[in-house]
Amino acid sequence: MNRAQTFAAHAPLMGVPGAAPPPGGDGDWFRGAGGMRLRAALWTPSPMVAKTPRGTVVLSAGRTEPIEKYYEFIGNLLARGWCVLAHDWRGQGLSARLLPDRLKGHARAVEEFLDDYGRLLETYQARMPQPWIMVGHSMGACLNLLTLEAGEDRFAAALLSSPMLRVKTGKRSMWSVKLALRWNIRHGKAGDYVLDDVDDPFDHDFEGNTLTSDAARYDLWRQQLFACPHLAVGAPTYGWLAFAIDAGERR
Repeated sequence: MNRAQTFAAHAPLMGVPGAAPPPGGDGDWFRGAGGMRLRAALWTPSPMVAKTPRGTVVLSAGRTEPIEKYYEFIGNLLARGWCVLAHDWRGQGLSARLLPDRLKGHARAVEEFLDDYGRLLETYQARMPQPWIMVGHSMGACLNLLTLEAGEDRFAAALLSSPMLRVKTGKRSMWSVKLALRWNIRHGKAGDYVLDDVDDPFDHDFEGNTLTSDAARYDLWRQQLFACPHLAVGAPTYGWLAFAIDAGERR
């Protein structure tokens, strides 16, 4: 695998051949709720494309997804004259993790994520041309929706892809899942993997994935992951599952 490369002056933006950061962007660190160091990156379209940007797209990824996974999409928006602000949620990408084991997909409270998002907008608002367009996927889309419901009114439009509005529990009833969650969290196991399922992302392969039918893009993401293992996130913890259920039931 190719070694990851650092392209930004402040916070790194990682890249491999075929999946490098689009030009015109800078990574940076900002402080989220509780002082956590979080990563964001702002791109501005080339003056050859747009002397005056059409506005700003604020991009929020889904669970396990770092900024790097959206380079192609960001490039497409830049080519159409939009500025793009992308960010890593707490516990993901190169933002601070909540547990010593970086692979554990952990979370504590919905309020922390919403606070982080508000601080992101406050940090960058002076550099974000209007109108603002909110774009989110999965977990990001759910948190975006909660942000709007909480009264955020600076966005002109929102595009929310497959928002995480409900957690599938398979053959288990929701009440039994909630009962197990309460028991594990009360007994100090909030940071343990759900059902001890590690789900190591480095063991995945295209044939077994349920997210995409595009082998080429899947392979590019795998190259990014192995070039910069710090981007990886494994299975969720009981704490994350409790957060996800809470987020979905707030809508």
